[in-house]
Amino acid sequence: RKEKAALYFAAICITWALRAVFTNLYLFANWFPSIDWELLVKIEYLTLYLTMMWSLLYVGKLFSDDVNAILKYGLIIVNGIFILFTIATPAITYTNLLPAYKFIAWLILGYLGYVVIRAIVYDRAGAWFSAFSIILGILMFSYDMLTYEGFINFSPLLFNIGYLTIFFLNATAFAYHLSRSVQPKPKMTFEFTVVK
Repeated sequence: RKEKAALYFAAICITWALRAVFTNLYLFANWFPSIDWELLVKIEYLTLYLTMMWSLLYVGKLFSDDVNAILKYGLIIVNGIFILFTIATPAITYTNLLPAYKFIAWLILGYLGYVVIRAIVYDRAGAWFSAFSIILGILMFSYDMLTYEGFINFSPLLFNIGYLTIFFLNATAFAYHLSRSVQPKPKMTFEFTVVK
């Protein structure tokens, strides 16, 4: 219960697992062709916003000494506004905001990169794993945007290997962080007195 980073990391994994079946190849739509298109698109957009929000909370908890709380919560509020707007409006309205959100997403990735660089400079536990994960995340997000715009063909293998690697690196960073933060218990000593 004290380790909220685990909760945020689990939320990222669950949200991204949902996103994987609701975007790109639209597997869920293939499995259930009668699904409402509006619901399908809402889930696609909401999982993007939620993944970014969980990532901010996760990195913020993992490297709390390197985070600017005002900026972090400002970006979370912006994500919250996009989430509420997506829930409250039809797809014809909220899908027009995707170009604006792309800018926000790049801002979030840049900020997360900055936090991880600070964590490396100050030798925080697991920072190098997070750095590789952020670099790969930027590359995969770029790939995702390029396939979305139609500049390159989508490869499910590359997509899944890339994101699985990101999750593996983040899990390793979290495990390393957790192992360094847990203090070993002091050894117990016993004294015996001889009663005469």
